[in-house]
Amino acid sequence: VATPQTCDIVSSSKTFTANENCQNITANNVVLNCAGYKIIDTQTSYLTPYAIYAQNINNITIKNCLNITHYESGIRFFNVSNSVIQNTTIFDLYNDSVESSNSVYSVFLNNSNNNTMKNMTINRIYSFCTLGGATGCGGSAYGFYLTDSLNNTINNVTTNNITGTLGGEATWYASSVHLINSNNTNITNSLFNDTNQYGIYFDSAPINNTRIENVTIKLDAYAGINFGTNTYLYVKNVTVDDVDGYGLLIQTDGSATNTITDITMKNIDTFPSSSSCGIYSIGDNWIINNANLTGNSYNIYLDD
Repeated sequence: VATPQTCDIVSSSKTFTANENCQNITANNVVLNCAGYKIIDTQTSYLTPYAIYAQNINNITIKNCLNITHYESGIRFFNVSNSVIQNTTIFDLYNDSVESSNSVYSVFLNNSNNNTMKNMTINRIYSFCTLGGATGCGGSAYGFYLTDSLNNTINNVTTNNITGTLGGEATWYASSVHLINSNNTNITNSLFNDTNQYGIYFDSAPINNTRIENVTIKLDAYAGINFGTNTYLYVKNVTVDDVDGYGLLIQTDGSATNTITDITMKNIDTFPSSSSCGIYSIGDNWIINNANLTGNSYNIYLDD
């Protein structure tokens, strides 16, 4: 029976000279430079839970990791601040549950503030259920997952093929960016492509001061952007194209006025609801300027 690999402890700056296994960064001010080499789990069972892990540290840099692959998750930060992930590619992260649940995270930030993720590509992130959706079986799949994290930036990133478990008795998610109680997030100059639920998803508690600018979302199965109970949003130059559901799904509480400027919603199909459309709003106090709505089943749908 295969067991997870032992990860290297990184307590000072390090530059790869060959492919390596998972890395555990344990000190402040560390630069981890993969120099184009791989971080790869050589086992076929995907048992190792992460490629790079850091906890309770500050001011680290992860760069030039062009092949992070074959793990359950890519990079995990717990209580990590003022750090940078750049020039990094994560692909083929995978969980195939049989009778259990286990989600897959490309980049996971928990209680981590003032970090920048830039110049990144994420491809083929999967979480399946062998039993086809039995109770408790399956998992979610995420590109960037931020929870209880403040003042973070996602810039110049591309995600492709993020697929979570759908159907069955459990509810799972798939999203390129998933925010939970994470204020002051900047999402800019990015492409989110082929996610089987959401491009950007705002989850649970109010999330304030989010900036989304110069972003394109294509081929998402439910909604390009799902705005939950959020206030003070800045959205500009966003395109949602060829989505089966909603371009923008707005569900705010109306406690603040938000403005969306220079948006394009096109080719929004009628699955999963006859009310699917470019902009679907069940919230108040939104101002939308310069909207290009073309080729949609419905352009704008207002609900009480």
